[in-house]
Amino acid sequence: MLTIGKMRPDQAAQYFEQDNYYQQKKSVDASEWIGEGAESLGLVGAVDPKMFEQICYGNTPDGKTQLRLDAKNGEPVAGIDCTFSAPKSLSLAALVGGDARLIAAHDAAVKAACKVIESRYVWTRVQGDRLQAKPVIALFAHDTSRELDPQLHTHAFFANLVQTPEGKWQSLANEKIYEYKMLLGQVYRNELARNVEAIGYRIEHRPDGLFELAGYSREQILGFSERHNQILQRLAEMGLPDTTENRIAALFATRKTKEKNLDRAALRDYWIRTAQTANIVHPVPGRPIQRPDTLPELVAQAVRHCETRRSVFPLEAIERYITAQPTGQTI
Repeated sequence: MLTIGKMRPDQAAQYFEQDNYYQQKKSVDASEWIGEGAESLGLVGAVDPKMFEQICYGNTPDGKTQLRLDAKNGEPVAGIDCTFSAPKSLSLAALVGGDARLIAAHDAAVKAACKVIESRYVWTRVQGDRLQAKPVIALFAHDTSRELDPQLHTHAFFANLVQTPEGKWQSLANEKIYEYKMLLGQVYRNELARNVEAIGYRIEHRPDGLFELAGYSREQILGFSERHNQILQRLAEMGLPDTTENRIAALFATRKTKEKNLDRAALRDYWIRTAQTANIVHPVPGRPIQRPDTLPELVAQAVRHCETRRSVFPLEAIERYITAQPTGQTI
């Protein structure tokens, strides 16, 4: 699944909040700079909070030079957050079942989708003309939902700062990213499905176009979500507002445990015991699945499909048809 939203500079600090466990060393949480624009600024490896803040305000990483000029009226935009979320069953197998290969499969799928965005839909405007540009992208991989359930997801932050072919720095024109959001979500899902099957897991396609790993029942997948209602009920009983810190307190209150501090080991232990209570048995991967290359046939089908609707259509119309098919085929 892919969701997109704009962010102000002051909101960007949420990626580094301690109470969301984004900096704990024993977490799968990680950050990374990618994109040709990031390379031009010398941004590589893990994302430094101070440098990230400067990028959000349109400055060089050291804060000495302003690269982007914001309009005097209106709130500045730091960038857009493209959040790629793995299926619930995959999060269970990876984070509770312990198969780290699924985390790598998710990471690769996210980067594949970001590469499509970078190569096609990162633009800027210069004197009214639209030019393709080089992006500055920060990836933040997280492993918990707001309800403290296992949820593997990555925030791909596209900074409102891009470099033109001539080397100048401008604001990001993000219209095309929003326009092709559904296609980009399908690219991520198909890449992920192909990576998962290459490990040896079987997948089951859902009517809504999403998929889950075979081997889990719907009731088991929803089992973790039941904790969310218990936590909210406990918050109401305690008369506390719905905040992250209070959710943590309510989590332990409903667990009836003596532990006072939530760490990685304690949280995963809780997940494991919740899975055992729900009688969840994690699927075991078999032989890797290599799907045949059906792209030529799918292209022909897509062209016929599009021609029945209009005489002229963009390339993305063909790609949307192809990636929507339950084949794992991507563009």
